[in-house]
Amino acid sequence: MPLDLLTRCSSRPMLRALYNQGENLVRYLFILFLFVSSICSANSTWTDFREIGVVYTYTKKDSMYVYLKGVTCPNTKNYFTVDGTVQENASQLVSMILAARMAKVPVNIHYNPAESSEFCYVKGLQLQE
Repeated sequence: MPLDLLTRCSSRPMLRALYNQGENLVRYLFILFLFVSSICSANSTWTDFREIGVVYTYTKKDSMYVYLKGVTCPNTKNYFTVDGTVQENASQLVSMILAARMAKVPVNIHYNPAESSEFCYVKGLQLQE
């Protein structure tokens, strides 16, 4: 019985049909991936280059709240948030923000307002030359 199944599955027409179905599946998965990734990144945005205003932190490790001059987060909290429990690169972001604040260099913050209804978590940061 198993030999008969193997013989039927290894026939040339059957292999060709399986190959074509696999090709179609790969196409559908690729299109689905493009669609999902475009939806996820559609809400991500960058601020304009602005000077950092008030910066403060509390007891959370690798966390910071940042106000930019002339730009606010559109969510409940009007500051931008770096949180070590949410972002893997939080310590790097904190260092860059402090360096930019001390040097009075304008920054461009990347965030996704759709990620949280309360906070705008900082995803990336650019310092102006």
